[in-house]
Amino acid sequence: MEGSNRPGLTVGTRVVYGSHGVGRVVAVQTAAGDRREAVLLEFGDGLTVTLPLERASLSLRPLAARGDLARVEEVLQGDRAVDSQPWSRRLRAMQEKVAAGDILGWAEIVRDGIKGEQARGEKGGALAAPSERRLYLKARALLAAEVAAVREIDGSEADAWIVERVTQPPPG
Repeated sequence: MEGSNRPGLTVGTRVVYGSHGVGRVVAVQTAAGDRREAVLLEFGDGLTVTLPLERASLSLRPLAARGDLARVEEVLQGDRAVDSQPWSRRLRAMQEKVAAGDILGWAEIVRDGIKGEQARGEKGGALAAPSERRLYLKARALLAAEVAAVREIDGSEADAWIVERVTQPPPG
């Protein structure tokens, strides 16, 4: 899921690009004149991004495989990471995980966000800080989109799968 498993950049290939999530390669432009080779990506929300081929090969990763979801499930079922760092450092760490585009990083943010909301709700506490909550919701949407693509289900079913993994004790 990291580094060396760069996707083949052919038209139609589904890839993951950092904080944009799951996209599809819609064109690969060859170099002509002063133009560099580039990859055109399209995302589900209508966003299109053109990346130079060199950057694309470093920034994109293949869509997770079905087998990778077992690792995602383990992360989601794990204990919430209680972080004693100052809020600004926690926020920066979350931003880096979202931007990195690693499905396991997204799963960690989602697990901690859901369990944090549960804990605050049980204590009658307030919601997380708005910027922290925004990142949690972004990671949740990115994770749900990738789970949906891998499992070939819709986004709401994927989100329900995620929540179920976090809120229910693991079997055994």
